[in-house]
Amino acid sequence: MKIKNILAAIAASAVAVSAMAVSASALADNQKAYGFGGAQVNWDVDLDGDEDNDVIGGVNGDQWIGTLDSATGSGTIKIPCTAGDTVEIICQSWDSITDKVIFTATVDGTSYDCYYNQPVSITVPDSVVSTLEAQIQWAVTDGASDGTFNDWCGNYVIVTTGGASAAADTGTADTGAADTGAADTTTSPTTGNVPAAVMVSVMAVAGTAAVISRKRK
Repeated sequence: MKIKNILAAIAASAVAVSAMAVSASALADNQKAYGFGGAQVNWDVDLDGDEDNDVIGGVNGDQWIGTLDSATGSGTIKIPCTAGDTVEIICQSWDSITDKVIFTATVDGTSYDCYYNQPVSITVPDSVVSTLEAQIQWAVTDGASDGTFNDWCGNYVIVTTGGASAAADTGTADTGAADTGAADTTTSPTTGNVPAAVMVSVMAVAGTAAVISRKRK
């Protein structure tokens, strides 16, 4: 084979791999995104980096699930889901503070510590028919620009129907996550660790190397 044909084949392979990576990073067909936070969050958000907005209109859109109190940073979010689904709570407030808990999310008496860009995973309990409620309470009170809650703080939730993304089930991400969970260290959903299947779809573009989340009784 001539050298230019070899180079062309290599280039074609690189393009194919690149295209596969982009498609693997998009939200799967069985995933839905929602927003919550301050009353001034009125912009669209592309959570998975595929240049297609996943949450439209912010507080003015139909994917908004809760506005927090402007003075206390507290409130209830109502997440549309059913038993067995996986809920990912994603803190996107105060990107300058990465080593402190930004807010806590309490579900059925368990409080989950939410750090910037470190999704917290919750498996929806059997008692839930259509809505999971989570109590949000702002926690950080220091750091850059004080870090307190304001009406421009936006955060997000991704719901995966059935608890596993379609991409992970079919293996299209080609990461081994469907069989081995190689995308991240994952234990029982109740620990607050991030499921590998959702990390493939949500965090691949961001290039997050490790995700650690904690819960408190």
